[in-house]
Amino acid sequence: MNSPLAVGLRGRLVSLAMLGVVFTLLVGTVGGVLLARAAKARRALVDQDVSMSMLAERLDVRGLQLRRFEKDLFLNIATEKVRDEYEQKWEGGYTEFQHVLGDLQRLATAPEDVAELATVDGSVSVYASELRKLRARMHTGEITTPAQGNASITPFKNAIREVDEHTQALVKRSRARMEATIAQQTRVERNAMTGVALVTGLLALLGTGIGLGIARSVLRPVGEVMVALEAVARGDLTQRVAEDRSDELGRLKVALNTAVGNTRSARDAVVARTEAMRLVLDHVSQGLVTIDRDGKLSSERSAIVDTWFGAPAKDATFGEWLDTASPGFRSRFAFGWGEVLGDLMPRDVMIEQLPSRVAVGGRTYDIAYTVLEEREAVTGALLVMTDITERLERERLAREQVELVNLFQRIAQDRDGVLAFIAESMKLAEAVAADTSMVVLKRHLHTLKGNMAIYGVDSVAELCHKLEDEVSEREQPLSGDQAAALRTQVEALGGQVQALAGNGRDPGPKVTDDDLARALKLVASAAPHDQIARELLRWKLEPASLPLQRLADNARGLAERLGKGGLRVRVVDNGVRLSARKFERLWSSVVHVLRNAVDHGIEEPEERERQGKPQTGEVALEARAEGDAIRIVISDDGRGIDWEKLRESAVRRGLPAETRRDLEMAMFADGVSTRDEVTELSGRGVGMAAVLSECTALGGQIEVTSAEHRGTAIHLVFPQGAKHSMMPPPVSPPRQYAAE
Repeated sequence: MNSPLAVGLRGRLVSLAMLGVVFTLLVGTVGGVLLARAAKARRALVDQDVSMSMLAERLDVRGLQLRRFEKDLFLNIATEKVRDEYEQKWEGGYTEFQHVLGDLQRLATAPEDVAELATVDGSVSVYASELRKLRARMHTGEITTPAQGNASITPFKNAIREVDEHTQALVKRSRARMEATIAQQTRVERNAMTGVALVTGLLALLGTGIGLGIARSVLRPVGEVMVALEAVARGDLTQRVAEDRSDELGRLKVALNTAVGNTRSARDAVVARTEAMRLVLDHVSQGLVTIDRDGKLSSERSAIVDTWFGAPAKDATFGEWLDTASPGFRSRFAFGWGEVLGDLMPRDVMIEQLPSRVAVGGRTYDIAYTVLEEREAVTGALLVMTDITERLERERLAREQVELVNLFQRIAQDRDGVLAFIAESMKLAEAVAADTSMVVLKRHLHTLKGNMAIYGVDSVAELCHKLEDEVSEREQPLSGDQAAALRTQVEALGGQVQALAGNGRDPGPKVTDDDLARALKLVASAAPHDQIARELLRWKLEPASLPLQRLADNARGLAERLGKGGLRVRVVDNGVRLSARKFERLWSSVVHVLRNAVDHGIEEPEERERQGKPQTGEVALEARAEGDAIRIVISDDGRGIDWEKLRESAVRRGLPAETRRDLEMAMFADGVSTRDEVTELSGRGVGMAAVLSECTALGGQIEVTSAEHRGTAIHLVFPQGAKHSMMPPPVSPPRQYAAE
């Protein structure tokens, strides 16, 4: 086969083969360049879609914040200062909404996105304009209650709904477009890499076949190319062969290096985009997490959430992940997420059932949920988690400052009353820590909560309410940490009050003008010494007018909080004096009677007007002597006791409910209430039981009178004794104090 023909054929075959290899590599090189250019164009589309998706989600979050501020605004419509604060928050949120909307409009190019954003812009403008009109009506006094505010906002709820619907549609479309673009980019680049590998594999086979028929000088460089191709096939794109020839094999090496370089550039571009997205997620202050329909976490999430809660286990659900840091979270999340998937009620209502806050390691995090849908079916959710610890601390400090200002104002008006309130609160906090009886514990907690709320110390009242919920749920006494937290908060409040008012109540006698006139009259008439001594001895006791007036002030404050402002309170003391020390706990418990009168008894202004009553209700507080007894009466002109509801509650508790006296006794039993649900003010059925307990401890008894639509009166009757109560002989008409 060494004939000239064979040599010529061999040379021709080698030449043709080398030309084919060079042509193939040339095509691969050109394809790689075109692939790189196409990849660059698609990267621009991906970057735009990522930006659109993130801005759309921010717009949706800003919209939810606007709705939350609007809700808080109407809930606090009766409190001007808080209302103004939420108005400012709403305006700030609206400005941020407009900024994000403007960014989206500048970025949007798709006709459907432009139309969607124009609709959102128009609807949110209508919504903002109408809400500002409502706020103007609030300031002029046309709208004064949350119910009026909600009724007034109904006409333009379509604008609000349209903003929500179009914003969510934009979020879904942007996310879907981003995911589709990234998926397409990944497929194209994967196919390109596969094509390069296939082409280089074919070239390797061709080189091997040619190497069998040509000289050893050809086999060595082909072997180098083969080794490099095998490494590339395994994913090693760092390979590069030496370009040490100028013939066809040299050009083959150059083409191989170029093809591998182009593939490496395409891969690096994908990695760079992935890293860019990771960089965004790793540097946002909020935690962004997505879950699927089963509640399982996706692999992509903000790095900060791992810092907050630790890295989740593989295939863990969101509830399982946070349950390791906050025990009990899994069950609460599973219940709420199940309600969302069940779709039995409006979506917004179901989302509110999901846990919106979680406390971990002394910090508090807010969780906002955005449900993800595909063809109206829930596919998962986007969770935005925010560390609100500092914000809550600022709010707490601001609220405590307001509480201290309120207490300072009360100290200026009634120093002894405030000090008595603080002393009794400290005793109750100590008692709560020591209570082993669940019945007594609930009474003490409820009384402490009521007193704190009456004096405007909402921070402690809310803590008591939370502890009441936990005690009722577990039916166990407070833990050492819970009792210590309550005691610490009450003692801190006591220290602040004592720093303002001093360390002790005024021990001196409280002498009124009537008391002095009565004593002078006895002296002028040469009355017997024992009669004069008895009159002076009365001065050691506290005038009943003082605690009654404190209760009156508290009643007016509570009425304002409940939207029943302008409450008329009438105080009649009839000159009665009582032992401040012995009756101190009784006055604390009587707060429950007063709260029931204002909350349960006094109707809303509209209801009173329908019944032909004055729009403002009236509460009367009276102390009087009846023979050998002292009678304290708390009455109102409200709707009266709902005896049928009281009977149903008594029967549920297994109490006698046949006679009117049975029902009166049931009203003061633990756990009996006419309220269908527990609120911060009432519904637990322990307040009146505390009143009965304190009344009985003083040897007294309770009488009840009530008539439908005419009101209720609670009579506390005590035996009159020289040591703890005294009634003067009448020398002047009883004093009355009224507040219209």
